Amino acid sequence: MAGPAEARVTEAAAFLRSFTQGAELEPSRVAVVLDRAATSLASVALPSAAAANVQDAVRFELDRLFPFSPESLRWACTKRQMGTLGERIGVTVFAAPAAAVDEAAAIVREAGLPISTVTVEPAVLADYLALVGLPLAAVATRSGDREYLTL
Repeated sequence: MAGPAEARVTEAAAFLRSFTQGAELEPSRVAVVLDRAATSLASVALPSAAAANVQDAVRFELDRLFPFSPESLRWACTKRQMGTLGERIGVTVFAAPAAAVDEAAAIVREAGLPISTVTVEPAVLADYLALVGLPLAAVATRSGDREYLTL
């Protein structure tokens, strides 16, 4: 959709509201999954000592990982052990422009739907796994205390 953000939000929210009413859906929770084209992905290896404070360690690295100012991003990350001795952790960072995140959330809110989370992780992980050739039919991810299954 082209045009000013306010017009895009209004038009998309009207479509979403019409769709949910037409399909007789009454969602109690909605996960907003951002378009992969609006997101960036980066990886960084950190000492395992940073595992307890991975958010702070990543925040310190954001300006090196992405060509955008850290203040203009909304981001999340996942971590995994690296190596056989567990001396390092691998961190995958998912980021999107704050304006894109805020607009997507505004569409869902204006449609009158309750947002439980805004994420890009399932879509990005599915794209990444397809890129590296892993033949998975579904990707299970966890964000905070919530679990997601992307088919």
